Amino acid sequence: MKKIEMTKGNILKALLLFTIPLIIGNIFQLLYNTVDMAVVGRYCGTEAVDSVGAATPVFNVLSFLVIGLCNGMNILMSEFYGAKKFDTLRKEIAICIDIISVTTIILSLGVIIFAPQILSLMKVKEELLSDSIIYLRITLIGLLFSGIYNVYSAALRSVGDSIRPLYFLIFSSIVNIVLDFIFVKYCSLGVFGVALATTISQFLSMIVCIIYGLWNPTLFKFKLSDFKMNWSLFKETMTYSLASAMQQIVLQVGKAFIQIKINLLPISEQGGYNIGTKIDDYAITPAICIGNASAVFLAQNRGAGEISRYKKGFLIGLLMEIIYTIFIAIIIGIFKVPLLKLFSHDQEVYPYGISYLFIMTFLYILPGFTNGEQSYFRGLGKLNIVFLSSFVQIIFRVIAAYILIPLYGINGAALCTLVGWIAMLSFETPILINYWIKNKGLNHISNVDIYDN
Repeated sequence: MKKIEMTKGNILKALLLFTIPLIIGNIFQLLYNTVDMAVVGRYCGTEAVDSVGAATPVFNVLSFLVIGLCNGMNILMSEFYGAKKFDTLRKEIAICIDIISVTTIILSLGVIIFAPQILSLMKVKEELLSDSIIYLRITLIGLLFSGIYNVYSAALRSVGDSIRPLYFLIFSSIVNIVLDFIFVKYCSLGVFGVALATTISQFLSMIVCIIYGLWNPTLFKFKLSDFKMNWSLFKETMTYSLASAMQQIVLQVGKAFIQIKINLLPISEQGGYNIGTKIDDYAITPAICIGNASAVFLAQNRGAGEISRYKKGFLIGLLMEIIYTIFIAIIIGIFKVPLLKLFSHDQEVYPYGISYLFIMTFLYILPGFTNGEQSYFRGLGKLNIVFLSSFVQIIFRVIAAYILIPLYGINGAALCTLVGWIAMLSFETPILINYWIKNKGLNHISNVDIYDN
């Protein structure tokens, strides 16, 4: 297993080696929906793009809830690994598979049944509603597959292996891209085709993970008894996971409320926003990955009792965030027009996308700071602070959106992100300073430890 040593050696090197595969992997993860939109835009038109864009916020609420659960689990797994509680780690992975399986099945069935009502409440335009329902229902079939993949990936990352999750994602993304073209260009299946391609690729990513676990059972040598509920471990897992999941839920629900206002804009302006936010995703994802890598590094070192290394790791991770966000703002500022053309040939959306991205390039440094600061609390296992800061951010952002979007259209959508990020930093920075000065939480290690008999 290609693991990166987090608890000793050069900190910058460890963070870089761990972060780079995360960034590449998350870029490939974004390709699932991006390729859907690009292929639909090229072969089906702007209305099909907007149908996918209108359904995406609902799908994201559930998808990011699952990712949030797994992110919380990842921190606890990293702590167990740093503390060398290997039997407990294996049982933790098994319980996480139980939790994710039950959660995804219940949630996906509920939304599949009530998809028309949910999308109607979101003010999706009548001409977009039918395709939006199709896209949402088909992609949610794959939520279980995506959830299992994320548990396996979280387990591998918790021990310093960010390479193999990347391999699994590259494989499934290539499958997704190939199937997109087959189903849409050659089979003329439209929105149904891209949704089906996504679901099939998610299924295959899960299968590859399971096969790897059987072939190389270092982490995944499960016994049937591992899947039996251990309530102490379950309680500890949910303490970490629920706060992380709630963070993702409030963010995605907030974005869904913002999408309601976007859906009331003219089709071309709505298309410019949907494409602009896709470029946003690519710009901000590496900053999120740096934060995720830092959190794993910090959790391992806290589990190992390496307190000074914890603080040094945080500062280096924060510096990486700042350097990256300045760099990407310059790149997007220069190449925003060619980037927009990658997603659509509809020239009517370009002025709106250009206007949106012009504002956003001045703001990208702010999520660099927010992700860096949140990694400190995630590494401590203080995910309630991460949740509360995200809640503050999205509340202010939604309020600003309902004021600014009717006044300034797509520019208002960009400005409301500024309001949210400033509110978030105003909330979490004083708490971080207090924790830093008092060394709060640095000596806390989970007391759950399970040994094989």
